[in-house]
Amino acid sequence: MNKLYEVIKMLNSKDYYVKQYALDALRKFDSFLPSCVAELLDFFVRETDSSFKSAVLKLFTQKKLTGHFDFFAANVENCDYVVKIAFFDYIGETVETSAKEYLINTFYKENNPRIRSKIVKTVSCLLKSSESFHIEKETIFDFLNDADARVRANACSIKSDFGNIIIKAEYKKLLSDSSSRVVADAAIALYNSGDKSVAHYIEEKLGLASNDGEKSSLLYAMGKIKSETAYPVIQKYLRDASHDVRRNAIISAGALKLKESIADLLDLYFIEQKECRENLSKILGALKAIDEFDSTMAILDMLNGSAEDSFKRATLVKVLAHFASSDMAHYIVSYLDDTDERVRANAVEAICFLKEREAVGSDFVVKNLLVSMCDTNSRVVANSVRALYAAGVVSVISVLREMLLSNTESVRDAARHVVSYFPEGLVTING
Repeated sequence: MNKLYEVIKMLNSKDYYVKQYALDALRKFDSFLPSCVAELLDFFVRETDSSFKSAVLKLFTQKKLTGHFDFFAANVENCDYVVKIAFFDYIGETVETSAKEYLINTFYKENNPRIRSKIVKTVSCLLKSSESFHIEKETIFDFLNDADARVRANACSIKSDFGNIIIKAEYKKLLSDSSSRVVADAAIALYNSGDKSVAHYIEEKLGLASNDGEKSSLLYAMGKIKSETAYPVIQKYLRDASHDVRRNAIISAGALKLKESIADLLDLYFIEQKECRENLSKILGALKAIDEFDSTMAILDMLNGSAEDSFKRATLVKVLAHFASSDMAHYIVSYLDDTDERVRANAVEAICFLKEREAVGSDFVVKNLLVSMCDTNSRVVANSVRALYAAGVVSVISVLREMLLSNTESVRDAARHVVSYFPEGLVTING
């Protein structure tokens, strides 16, 4: 606890960075004594910087420090929207059901659309988290008919009585909304209430969509609706010209969890790898969401059939590292002897990533990568230095320093590429 008090006292500093350090450090403590909570509340009142006020609220939210709704409500009135939004997060995450009147009153008097839409999202969160929290249907109607599309969209996630014909009619009306996001969220709400007909409606509407924003929103809805006919429709948009459209198609394909989409997603990975690369992480996430084991088997099958395609091998070796267990690590090791330098370099990176995932230990890295330090390709050597250093072989840093001083540009480039993975200043070359 002495350490906690030391950090708390740093909040009294006049130095911006000291206070920033203190607030970051406080997130690592598991619990706070009442006296420490009091110090944080005092800091919140006297601090004028919005980022620090927001940080305090985020800390209270993270640590679930409940019972301070009245205090914050009295002290955020004159704060900017960033602080207020952090306060609404606190209300929702700590399930402050006593905040109902405050939320509704603030919604009606507030002009900032970001704050108003956040209030609606907070109300939705409270309705899902607490059976004792209720809201009048007239208020829900006001949310659903608000002039701001963000408010209407967030209102669609509110837990409502769809057995009430009037309420259901309000949601159905939003299927013709001018905002595609509102249409998508209304469709999701109706589908989850048991109205399965909206699935076909969204599929048809997607076919008529004229802009990327509309396509993206409707694809998002299809991933949430998960109808039996959804994937053939989504599949077409995996090759759309817009990376935003492709992203939502990828996410929705993952949400459907259909094993037939694994091959399509892996094929798309190769295309994205050659082009913008913006959706690579989304594809990996979708593959994991579908089934990690089946995705791994599909990757291995593709690797076994890639003898004539070195680009494909190099790509798949790195992809495999995101899925492989310790039992499969030897398979990646076999590519350290590949005839193609890109494959070898990627195999080294893959082993490094396995170490980061804790799928293999330091001994495995050292045993298999020391020989790669003698590779004829500078990228393979540089990647090996990075992996071995991470495994505890600190002496290899001298090799990287020598590479940075090389007269050969490709050697220097390979070294520069991995420098960012080392502690700042460790491989600085004087002169």
